Amino acid sequence: MQPISEFNLEAPHRNPDAQPQSSIGKSRRWGARVALCAIWALLSFEEIIKYLHLWPGLIVCIAFPLVAAMILSKLSRGTGSYHGRLVVSVLVAGWLFGVAAYFALHGVNQSALLLGHGSDRENALQIACRALLSGKFPYHQLTILKNPITPMPGALIIAVPFYLTGHTGLQNLFWLAAFIFACYRFLGGNWGTVWFVYFFVLLNPCIMQDFVTGGDFFTNFVYVIVIYSLTIHSLTLETPKWKEVVWPLLLGIALSSRPIYSLLYPCILAFGLQARGMARGLRTAGLVLIAALSVTIAVYLRDPAHFTPLSVGSIAYSLIPASWHPALLTCMVGLAVASISFFVCLNFRRLCLILGCTLTVVTLPFFIVDRIMRPELFPLINLIYLSPGLLLLAVWLMPFAAQPSLWPKQAQ
Repeated sequence: MQPISEFNLEAPHRNPDAQPQSSIGKSRRWGARVALCAIWALLSFEEIIKYLHLWPGLIVCIAFPLVAAMILSKLSRGTGSYHGRLVVSVLVAGWLFGVAAYFALHGVNQSALLLGHGSDRENALQIACRALLSGKFPYHQLTILKNPITPMPGALIIAVPFYLTGHTGLQNLFWLAAFIFACYRFLGGNWGTVWFVYFFVLLNPCIMQDFVTGGDFFTNFVYVIVIYSLTIHSLTLETPKWKEVVWPLLLGIALSSRPIYSLLYPCILAFGLQARGMARGLRTAGLVLIAALSVTIAVYLRDPAHFTPLSVGSIAYSLIPASWHPALLTCMVGLAVASISFFVCLNFRRLCLILGCTLTVVTLPFFIVDRIMRPELFPLINLIYLSPGLLLLAVWLMPFAAQPSLWPKQAQ
């Protein structure tokens, strides 16, 4: 299967992101590495400071990314980047590390919940899936910490098979494996991919805190992006007809997992129009929209007043006049940023850049305002809500940060 990094809608003899190796100077590579370090530090600093306190935490937030950047530099200078079996072995070891961390620490969070603290994201899915399967309205329920249920119907549907095994948190193990496989298959079976998986997931306190406690926010991002990648893959190459229908329908269910992912629609439509023309592009986007609306509306219409996923908002909304409808305004700003995709020639990396900017624009400013207005909330919560946009920006930065020899020619 052709890596998604090869997806390019321009003439096949020219990759718009490809540059001669001589023009990719050392300063540019280190600039990209510093940006990657900043992304990791932004995601991780609250969790690190919570456990290590201020000054030790700041030292770790500076020292660890710098060491990681030097490791990436050393990997870039090395030869023989494609040790296929060794790369696979290291990635499998990473998944086993995630499994071990989950089973070692998951019970600690469950014990904390019984004492009235800890993360109740898995508990929210458990309760909502139980209500959904018993024919009740899932959003009438509360978690063990008396919080409302916030995952949308798509997240519940995807979690149901794992709920039937006894624990919805087990979906984290499955989707971590899917994420690692997708990185290997679509970004390239090389040491740059290994570095990305370890640095931004397995050694990222923000991501791993959500992962080991059974939370679904990172997992939510993973299945949206994996299915999204398979959908654009089906648009780029000649694929069986069933894939042209199944992947968009699954993507619609995945996008119905949280409101923020509705911002992906302009990119889906723009890529389809550029890759396959008007008819195929509209059909793909239409299938995605039909699946998302069918899943969401079927549940929403049972009790619109208590559909809690749409009532969760930022403290910053209070600074915006109510007549402006803050949630709707935020959505419109995000859609406007995502609509840039209609005006550029798209490939996979450009999609990551546009989606990363879109998701960051609608999350980072609100986090900053919340942090200022409600400092008592921090570091009680981590920055997992910023991770979708920032991780996509990291994917875009990776080929800039590594020597061209570390990546497939098409990904440079």
